[in-house]
Amino acid sequence: MRGLYYIVLVLFTIKLCSCSGICKENEKTALLRLKKEANDPTNVLSSWVDKEDCCNWEGVLCHNVTGSVIELSINGWDWSELKGLKIDDFQWLSSLENLDSLDMSGVDLSEATNWTEVISMLPSLVNLRFSNCSLHSIPPLFDHNSSVLENLDLSLNNFGSPIPGWVFSFGSLVSLEFTGSNFTGSFPEGPFNLTSFTTLRASSNSFGSVLPQWLFDLSNLEYLDLSFSGLEGPIPNGVGDFTKLTYLSLASNNLNSTIPNGSMDARILKHLS
Repeated sequence: MRGLYYIVLVLFTIKLCSCSGICKENEKTALLRLKKEANDPTNVLSSWVDKEDCCNWEGVLCHNVTGSVIELSINGWDWSELKGLKIDDFQWLSSLENLDSLDMSGVDLSEATNWTEVISMLPSLVNLRFSNCSLHSIPPLFDHNSSVLENLDLSLNNFGSPIPGWVFSFGSLVSLEFTGSNFTGSFPEGPFNLTSFTTLRASSNSFGSVLPQWLFDLSNLEYLDLSFSGLEGPIPNGVGDFTKLTYLSLASNNLNSTIPNGSMDARILKHLS
């Protein structure tokens, strides 16, 4: 009986130790490298000090069992100072191999030419938000066969080029946002296997092209905003069955046809423009 007591006590102690949430040393080192290399005029990373557990740093969330950093959220822009955090390189990021959410909205990434490699570095990444990051280039080709990315936000950047097809080719993609990112030209040729895709926010771009047929074949689509995007010509023939669509905006474009009756369920549609 006493032997059983000691076994239970040991297991309980191990459980307490494994749930401490103390961050891993190599991940802490990687984050301190980021702080050292970044230009941080408004001290966004001021709580990142070596003597503290990095799981307690602002913007850092660790797994409560393993201590691995699983979320990193840095809002880089200070509106009162009109300046903010600038990061030029992502090599430090490869050490955060269990990261599933990365939000750097407002961080200046204009010199980070390897920003797409973030997706390859992080095999567990589900959410990636690079909104308002001064991004100005996006590669036409990019291999991400092993990615599990579900949500990608590239809004409020200045690409000045067509949307590359790889952006739509994540097998697990749920949500895609590139509002106000100055994408131009035609949509990529489909079709794409987007069985889980529900949300596309793509207003305020400069496509100057027709709507692609494959976009209207996404039967699980719930939210579609392509307003103010320079779209022109007719809506494709054979529009799919938008029975799950709750929000649709094609306003302020140069479309010369309407969506056929019966392609949407009026009982669940909450916005149409």
